[in-house]
Amino acid sequence: MEMKMYSRQDGDVIVSWIENEDEYQLWCSNTFGQYPISGDILDRYYYEHNLYPFVFIHNGERIGQICVTFLNPERVRLSYVLVSKSKRNQGFGKEMMIMMMNYLSSLSVKQITLAVYQENKVAYSLYSHLGFESIGMVQKNHKKLIEMRKNCEKAFKIS
Repeated sequence: MEMKMYSRQDGDVIVSWIENEDEYQLWCSNTFGQYPISGDILDRYYYEHNLYPFVFIHNGERIGQICVTFLNPERVRLSYVLVSKSKRNQGFGKEMMIMMMNYLSSLSVKQITLAVYQENKVAYSLYSHLGFESIGMVQKNHKKLIEMRKNCEKAFKIS
């Protein structure tokens, strides 16, 4: 698998992975506006909010995305993590996260934060398995959002 910076042509592919409003809510909680959205809306939002989106490619096919926000030189927040519907539950999300954590570690990032809806048990389990710890809970759109944090180590391994 390879990781590359997001480009405009990735937007339409990424939004096509979201097949209904419930998935859209779990992914972004209407951050980009009402469902459905277009790749152009995604492009504009990423640019206007200084996000650094990365796309993951396996066998020439885009299969996932993770956005990074640099809170300061040593602390980042991951958001809008998404795996293509056809590639879910095959270990790609884990591999994407490990690639991203290794990349961030190479930049001397010391801490990574993210949030996940309590009902998104698969994602919560993955983040916990990767060493993220729950540090709090907030309400968003009448749902519980779990805040998580991980202190970076030198390198992460896929296991």
